[in-house]
Amino acid sequence: VEGALDCIYGNNTISLLGKSLTANSAVFDALQKKANGKVIICLDSDTKIEETKKIYALLNFGRLKGKIWYIRLNKYKDFGEVYEAFGKKGIIHIINKAKQFEEFELAWLTQ
Repeated sequence: VEGALDCIYGNNTISLLGKSLTANSAVFDALQKKANGKVIICLDSDTKIEETKKIYALLNFGRLKGKIWYIRLNKYKDFGEVYEAFGKKGIIHIINKAKQFEEFELAWLTQ
């Protein structure tokens, strides 16, 4: 998720403290070394799809290849707003709607 407060609403959630992730960050390193399941990217609704694609492409290699998913929040500002409106069931609902990008959707991405 993007913000620190959004971490409160989900289990095993990591805040990026922004809309970007770099290969030399502690979060990137921890995910590459320790993540064993699905990694879902859920940034605020004002995030451009290209920003989500960049994070997705950065993480989707090596031991995480095929385990990266994303959620687009359209009606709600952030993860916290979903929780405020629908509680834990709302969070579960949006997590169940997570998608993966097709390789061709990432082909023209500039890093």
